[in-house]
Amino acid sequence: MKYIMDCILAIMTILLLVGCQSSDDITNQSDCVPKCIESGKTPGDCIKQCETLQNISEDRHGESNKPTQIKESQDALGNDQTQQKCGDGVCDQIEKANNVCPKDCSGELPGTEQQNENQPNANQPGINPKEKDTSGNIQPGVDQSGVQYPSDKPDIETDYDFPDIQYTNDGLFAFSLGTDPADEEKNMDVASELDADWVRISGPTGLVWGHVEKEKGIYDWTQIDPYVSIPYSKGLKVLMTVLVVNEYYGVEYGYKPTDMEAYKKFIQAAAERYDGDGINDAPGSPVVSVWQIGNECDLNGCAGGLADYAEILKASFEAIKLANEDIKVAISGISGPPGLQDYSQLLDSMDSQYFDIFDIHWHSSQGGNYLTHPIHPNKDDDFTDYIAGTINLLKKHNFKISDIWITEMSTSDRSPTTQTEEIQAIDLVKRYVYSASKGIDAIFWGSLYDQPWKNSDTNYFATIGLIGPDGNQKMAYDSYRIMVENLKGTKSVKTVYEGDVNIYQIDTEKGYVWVVWADSSPQETDLSLNDLTGEITIINSITGEETQNNLSGSFLSLTLGEEPVYIFQ
Repeated sequence: MKYIMDCILAIMTILLLVGCQSSDDITNQSDCVPKCIESGKTPGDCIKQCETLQNISEDRHGESNKPTQIKESQDALGNDQTQQKCGDGVCDQIEKANNVCPKDCSGELPGTEQQNENQPNANQPGINPKEKDTSGNIQPGVDQSGVQYPSDKPDIETDYDFPDIQYTNDGLFAFSLGTDPADEEKNMDVASELDADWVRISGPTGLVWGHVEKEKGIYDWTQIDPYVSIPYSKGLKVLMTVLVVNEYYGVEYGYKPTDMEAYKKFIQAAAERYDGDGINDAPGSPVVSVWQIGNECDLNGCAGGLADYAEILKASFEAIKLANEDIKVAISGISGPPGLQDYSQLLDSMDSQYFDIFDIHWHSSQGGNYLTHPIHPNKDDDFTDYIAGTINLLKKHNFKISDIWITEMSTSDRSPTTQTEEIQAIDLVKRYVYSASKGIDAIFWGSLYDQPWKNSDTNYFATIGLIGPDGNQKMAYDSYRIMVENLKGTKSVKTVYEGDVNIYQIDTEKGYVWVVWADSSPQETDLSLNDLTGEITIINSITGEETQNNLSGSFLSLTLGEEPVYIFQ
């Protein structure tokens, strides 16, 4: 009886600790620690528990069943080293010695995983460089939350004096739509209703070489035509991403085509078809105003190396300009601030500036706000430094400070759990206004609709839309609508003051509009607003509530808080 009870106890212990599915697991402890860690325990605790399990197994079988030795014990390293958890960004001695937290020890934290290939809400593609693409299916790129700053790459200078006035003429308001093709028209309808200027077509709806040229020299545009003509017919300007992937030519994503001439002919034909000049145009002469070559080279977009991408970018730029020199080319977007180091090396490999638009991405999958993103336990990313670093990077390489766009911008209403609809709505407005005040020419919100990401409804990238999964319009939908209504046709943004109160004067199609908020607790503030006299209008950016105020003298007294307000005459 004692032997039977010992066996039952051993089996129950194993099931509780590592989730084994059969008695065979008792004699195979190689995945004990990883399974235990997945349950949320620390690596140190799991190693101790698994040593106990192996001792049980030794007692039962009369021999050790450990295929490998645990390399560092809890007692040897002490409590400080054993209380670290997987996903905290710290590769401690236990994790490194036992290879139990590969994401920590490879510089990747939760949030950097690759989306599955048919995922809706695809911000722009990225096929796993280890897998050969045979279908043209796309895996969308994601933000670089949690990537550690490598020490073996060049430092990026972040000191920069931003001009008080920044100018933009491209159209500030945009959406990035890498959605399922079936949702294309629905998304375009909403973007049009919100009076956006641009849409970014990426993922399976972007231009995939292998979708168009399946036989040498034969182009079939029937799949791509609607993805250009639908937004164009609704008055939306189009940025389209290009995936240099083709099964016929054996080209995998991120690698240089072996037949570069074939690729150049293809991309030139695409630019010609969608330049609206009446020569070899698609039906209705729809226009792609910007072609973006690849995405997030610092994550997975340059599997063949930076030099390979530089050649692809150069070939694309030259071919597109041969078709129509007025069409713009955007470089692959940077996933986050650490990527500036990779892009410094990328620009080093270029003999000239083969892009018109430099693209950066700014997500907040780990929390934070419009100014900071806590992607690493020991360092917050600073948005101002990010933009300054981008400008300095271009200057360092003697490139003109071209248009700088953000084609992926987001924050969530519920991920992490400290987020709310109100926080998302408020932060959205600040992200647009502050970005424009630092010279960003166009800002593409990351998604219109919430849609599952990696089969999860709660993952950050499943929660950044303006419309919820049940079709309800979030508070951020209204704040976006109110923002566009008041700031449409932005020509310039003047920074009047930044500090405990932020004040910006924006030249719009309806005249000057002041945008004002306080990041601290509500406070009574006397504002000096040049050129305003008499009756003025104040609109709450979140609720749309409108009030009138008669300005007497040179100051306006307001109680300001987190919610920005629009002020105009």
